[in-house]
Amino acid sequence: MSISNFIYRQKQKIKYHFANNSTEKLIAEINRFDERIEVQNQAYYVKELNLYVPKSTCDFVFASFSLFISNAKNLKGNYSFEFNELHFTWEDYKINITSASEIFIINEIFVEKCYQFKMSTITNKDLVVFDIGMNVGLASLFFSNLPQVKKIYGFEPFNPTYLKAKANFALNPINAQKINSLNFGLGADNKELEVPYSSLNTGINSTVNSNERKSDEIKSERIQIRDIYIQINELIKIHSESEIIIKIDTEGAEFEIFERLEKEKFWDNVRMIMLEWHFDSPVTIEKYLNNNGFSIVSTVINKNAGLIYAFRTD
Repeated sequence: MSISNFIYRQKQKIKYHFANNSTEKLIAEINRFDERIEVQNQAYYVKELNLYVPKSTCDFVFASFSLFISNAKNLKGNYSFEFNELHFTWEDYKINITSASEIFIINEIFVEKCYQFKMSTITNKDLVVFDIGMNVGLASLFFSNLPQVKKIYGFEPFNPTYLKAKANFALNPINAQKINSLNFGLGADNKELEVPYSSLNTGINSTVNSNERKSDEIKSERIQIRDIYIQINELIKIHSESEIIIKIDTEGAEFEIFERLEKEKFWDNVRMIMLEWHFDSPVTIEKYLNNNGFSIVSTVINKNAGLIYAFRTD
């Protein structure tokens, strides 16, 4: 190690220990081996992106800095600030990033392509997607860019999250023409609930009591849940000539959803299901799917979550 490198690292250690706040401590850590972020009076300058991040506006990007950078590189995208909002633009998409949650979701959906699928050329039917647990609308936007998908119905019970989705759809007007977004959740029956809500991480919000994960900022939201069988069955009748794809990411509500649909023997209308399960064993869901003619791929992410891809080939 050269003398100049040694001195630089010692300076970064000093900056880390004497940082004025948690953001500048993170930046000192990021800058440990090379100055990637320049701390200025009113902004942080991210050299790799030629981007000025106004102080106290989007400090969350530094907690997810590696993904923040890699998303731009992998998707060949650009970040910009418009009306004090952070936008990310690539290909046919433009997303308003309001928290670290969106940085992770962009990576999962558009880089890792966790919802990518291709239907057999045996069928040329239109596809209708039910996005259950729509969150800020990124999965719906991903599905909207698949040529065979003609309609998406997105269900999101948390109003602040739903409004973020609507804002993203407004930034993508052509893709959004396929999307019908609905501000209620789906479950075993009709009910109104008051549940904890985090605006800092919209991906952890749950409509069930089993959600033990916490966030730095929790308030409560009153939400509407409607009977999934009644809601989806009516829509399937409208699209009787189409193949049905279901994506479910409901932070624990998936178990009551599957029990309700199993009771009605609903599955004959569905070609494929992409599901993220939470908090409990997926064995019951796997059994429902196997017993109703689905082939499945089931993976475990950690003790609280995993993915199931279920499909019919007949």
